Amino acid sequence: MFDTWKLLEERGSWFSGECPALPELFFRAAETDPEKLCFFMLSPAEERCTYGDVRPMITAAAQDLAASGIQPGDRIVLTGKNSPMWAVSYFSILHAGAAAVPIDWQLDSADIARLASFAQAAAVITDEDILSGFPEEIKASCRLISLNEESSMQSMYAVCRQEPGSAVLPARSCDDLAAVMFTSGTTGNEKGVMLTHGNLSPTYS
Repeated sequence: MFDTWKLLEERGSWFSGECPALPELFFRAAETDPEKLCFFMLSPAEERCTYGDVRPMITAAAQDLAASGIQPGDRIVLTGKNSPMWAVSYFSILHAGAAAVPIDWQLDSADIARLASFAQAAAVITDEDILSGFPEEIKASCRLISLNEESSMQSMYAVCRQEPGSAVLPARSCDDLAAVMFTSGTTGNEKGVMLTHGNLSPTYS
């Protein structure tokens, strides 16, 4: 856990602006305590990752996204079952300068595709089986990456194992878009709520 007041006293040393962007917070934690447990999963197989393990994975994936043409502010849909790779993907999206659009994987594939289209997603990172209900025009309009390690399409696991590239990753600030969260739509169509890094940061309100 960060000491919020102590962290804000460090403004100007490793972050600028009113608060750190979320990738800055993650990399600060990885730098100060690389052996600390970051993510773990017990089923279907136990999987544990430290901050030191995850840091190069996020860097490699963010570099890959940027090299593929992802621009600051682009929206990337992320939908799939809970896993360490889901979380790695989330921070990779933000580190590349894009905004994450997390969507409940339990929705029908057609509904996920509709929300991805509405968000004008530049890429979709998902469990491969979810793509079965995607219209071909959606599949053709954005980059597709699988959250499954064994996959017939490009896997996020393979992306994260690459050597980091040379793409320049944009610096992010409190005011930059970090996520688009869709409401449940119980009283009508879902609405996308735009959240900045400052909205999501534990050091800023």
